[in-house]
Formats: sequence, structure tokens, C-alpha cells
Amino acid sequence: MPQPMRLLVAGCWQHKSGVLGSGTWNFAASSRLDRVEITGSEGWITCSIFEEEPLQIDSGGAVWEEFVENPAIIQLNHVAAMRNALISGSPHPSTGKSASHTAWIMDRIRPLDFVVP
Repeated sequence: MPQPMRLLVAGCWQHKSGVLGSGTWNFAASSRLDRVEITGSEGWITCSIFEEEPLQIDSGGAVWEEFVENPAIIQLNHVAAMRNALISGSPHPSTGKSASHTAWIMDRIRPLDFVVP
């Protein structure tokens, strides 16, 4: 029997270094929001992963923006590295093992009641 698809996943964690993290993924949101926020003891950084948005950086109250252009074909480096791994055996950072580990972590986040059968 197929597993239900989770529409909303949220979780908190602690890295080995002691740094705390949290994430929210809403696959049924009424609008798209592509944002990563990193908050530290001396400021914060906000950025987009897929959109052409500038980094916003706050360091002790001084806020500025830095634009880092995405490659024309955003997945080109990933696809080229995967091709090289398959043809020549070059190591690739994204492996079945790393994908399996990510799926394992997501599966251990307590599911919410928003699922599609």
C-alpha cells in the first residue's frame, strides 16, 4: 500500500556542534516562499535557494544586501558531476546513501495531520 504524502513537515534539531536548527516545508501552501534564514548571536542572513534574490545580511544592526547570481542552468553543475561520477567514477557529494539518510530523517519527524492518501 502506498504511503500517504506529507503536505507539511516541521522539525527542530541539534547539530553535533550544539547549533540548533529548525525547518518547515509546506507542500500545500497557498503561495510559494523560497527563503532560508540563518540567525546567530551576532546577526542573521536571509537568502533564496532558487529565486534571483539578494542575500540580506545583518551584522550587529548594520544591514546590507549582496547579490550572488545563480548559474543560467541551476542544476548544470550537479548534472555534470553526476555524469562524471557515472562515466569516470569521480566522487559526487549527492549519493544514494545521502538521499537515504535525508529520507530517514524526514520520516522520523513526527507527522502532522495534513496528508493526502
